[in-house]
Amino acid sequence: MKRPTWLAVGVVLGAGGALWAEARLRREVRRTVARFDRADVAGGVVRAAREGSAKVRDAVDAGRVAKARREAELWSTLDDGRPGGNAGR
Repeated sequence: MKRPTWLAVGVVLGAGGALWAEARLRREVRRTVARFDRADVAGGVVRAAREGSAKVRDAVDAGRVAKARREAELWSTLDDGRPGGNAGR
C-alpha cells in the first residue's frame, strides 16, 4: 500500500508543480509583452543593425591598414636586397 500512495503523491505534486510553473511563466510573458511596444522593439533592432554595420566597417578598415603596413614591410625587405629577397624585381 505504500508504493501506490507515494506514486499518487508524486503524480499530484508533479502535476501541480507543472501547472503552477506554467501559470507563472504565462504571467511573466504577459508582463514583459506589456512593457514593450512594437516601436521600441523596431527601434532597438534598427539601432543594433547600425551598430553592427559600423563595427564591421571598422574591422574592414583596420584590416586594410594592417595589410598595407605588412605589404610595405615586405616590399622594403625585398628592396634592401637582404638574403632571401629579390632585389632585381
